[in-house]
Amino acid sequence: MNKRIIKLSTLTVKKGKDLNYDETLKKLHSIPRIPKEEGLHRMKLLMELLGNPEKELSLIHVAGTNGKGSISRMMEEALLESGYKVGLFTSPFIFDFRERIQINNEEIPKDKVVRYYDLVETACASLVEKKERHPSEFEVVTAMSLLYFRDEKVDLGIIETGIGGLHDATNVITPILSVITSINYDHVDLLGNSLESIATHKAGIIKKNPTVSSSQHPEVRKVLREKAKETGSKLVFSSSKDITFLSMDGYSQVIRFYLPGRTPLTVKLNLLGIHQMLNCGVVLLALEELRALGYVIDDEAVRKAMENVRWPGRMDVLNEEPLIIIDGAHNLDGAINLKESMDFYFKDREVILILGILGDKDVSAIASILSRNTKVTLCITPQYYRGKNSKELYELIKDKANAKYFSTYGEAVKQALEMYRRGDIILVAGSLYITGDMEREFLEQLGKR
Repeated sequence: MNKRIIKLSTLTVKKGKDLNYDETLKKLHSIPRIPKEEGLHRMKLLMELLGNPEKELSLIHVAGTNGKGSISRMMEEALLESGYKVGLFTSPFIFDFRERIQINNEEIPKDKVVRYYDLVETACASLVEKKERHPSEFEVVTAMSLLYFRDEKVDLGIIETGIGGLHDATNVITPILSVITSINYDHVDLLGNSLESIATHKAGIIKKNPTVSSSQHPEVRKVLREKAKETGSKLVFSSSKDITFLSMDGYSQVIRFYLPGRTPLTVKLNLLGIHQMLNCGVVLLALEELRALGYVIDDEAVRKAMENVRWPGRMDVLNEEPLIIIDGAHNLDGAINLKESMDFYFKDREVILILGILGDKDVSAIASILSRNTKVTLCITPQYYRGKNSKELYELIKDKANAKYFSTYGEAVKQALEMYRRGDIILVAGSLYITGDMEREFLEQLGKR
């Protein structure tokens, strides 16, 4: 068999009736899972078959444990307000698969999901013919997004990693700017059980161009500095000392940021969370680096962007009375951030917690933190293949918290609404994979759908 790589222009795209959107998603989601990161060999071959669209794009690469989506979304909004055409690739989705691939805040059209899946799948078939393993679902979707951004001629694309960075499928790109969010323990089975090991994977996105990072633990900073020195990348860390919380304005927070070499910038951020203040600080430093690269981004555009930004499932106020907040806190760091933020903004208010966690997370620690001092914790099973059974979750916390467990989302929502008293807060947390379904369930039972 001829092992030579064939470019996309020589591939024959499947003829006949196109797959419709639902069939395409079924095929995409049925791709066998690959148990761990295996390097970029297969992804590089796939991109070569597709004509290397990543080489025709100006891209920002975002890695980290928590905050990737929020930081990507804030950057996207600031660039949109500045007049740029911006692509965003993120995961997971909350309501619709197409949320993962967006341009200018518009989800990829269904017919283009079908088109780009078909193109990528044709290339995958060529790889399989050459005895390569079929690319994973994440690799396929990454390739689809890069083709779409290239064909639509975006000015900038923001690419969020899946897991890690070093061997992540997205790391076939060479970005103009790398951004590294807070690094902490998560996916230890894949990335290692030390912060140094996890940081080494995340640092894989650092290349010759500038890198902006959140503050980080000392051992993480050391790893990032070493990688930056090795690659010749300018590395800038954000600092909480440069951020001052001023006040609340409804459910937005007014914050002052002190940026190097310029007057302080005050913004009203439409995202709750102490961690979102820190994330916003990273975004503002990243925008400074983009300005240095020649992008025109004025302060008024940034203020407007932060005031309008929304990122579903991240301390998201779904309803004001009863007050319902949904947060996808899905690991230990996220749980700590959420608990600290709830105590900061809503001190002395009773919390009715609906909790669902994936089984491959640090379930006991996450559940212990989030259920602490709640009025009641209602355990559910995430409707995802790794979901922790609600009864097993209940057994972990029943001696530390007033807890119940339910077999369906609807039963837990009904119980939460029945127990609610004015002044309480209903909080949904534990996994991004429950947020979309839980939002729909609440809106249905509140008669808002």
